[in-house]
Amino acid sequence: MKYFARIGSNEYEVEITDSQILLDGEPVNVDIVRSGTPELFSILFGGQSHELLVTSDRFNYTVSIRSQQFQVQVQDERSRRLNQARKMPSLPAGELAVVAPIPGLVVKVL
Repeated sequence: MKYFARIGSNEYEVEITDSQILLDGEPVNVDIVRSGTPELFSILFGGQSHELLVTSDRFNYTVSIRSQQFQVQVQDERSRRLNQARKMPSLPAGELAVVAPIPGLVVKVL
């Protein structure tokens, strides 16, 4: 499954498969285990162990590492495409030219 995560002005593409995690197309060696409460995770990344506290409100997450907090917005691929489609330009207002293959021929009535 592919996700898009935004932290501040930076955006990352995260793809999670059965065998690996790709961050911006590059494989990442990471081990994540839920420890204790549902919001607390232990993560092994780059040879270092970290404790993460993750709270969420739908697609917005607050990730706390030691004394730092990060606001992360996450979208899956489907949600992202829907949002992009909503931002597509609409038809221009005003008159539009109607073109017929033969003048006066009605091809289809909507």
